[in-house]
Amino acid sequence: MNLYSVLLVDDEEEVYSVIMKKLDWEAMGFRIAGYARNGVEALEMAEEIQPDVVMTDIKMPYMDGLTLSKKLKELYQKIKIIIFIKKKFNGSGISITYCLCCFNCHIAHRFSCLFIDGNRW
Repeated sequence: MNLYSVLLVDDEEEVYSVIMKKLDWEAMGFRIAGYARNGVEALEMAEEIQPDVVMTDIKMPYMDGLTLSKKLKELYQKIKIIIFIKKKFNGSGISITYCLCCFNCHIAHRFSCLFIDGNRW
């Protein structure tokens, strides 16, 4: 089975850990190819690993997710980008409220109703 390669981008390591633990990536047809802590690092990693999908936070230091998305699409027209927006801590952990897919991401339906807070999956 060929799996889509994913580059995760978030400046909060705890968010990355939660995403890794709560999702069965392989069952959904994906594998994590790398992790970057900001848009600048992600742009460098994307050149090296050539991911199929970049899943990025929108607000990060050095380069935000929207700027990263624009630069990635200029360099790699076939790359799919998912921008996620998260809530702050709610006492029981991180809550990712939804994912917003942009740039004609045909695999977005796999994430469109994602909640990582004990609620809907």
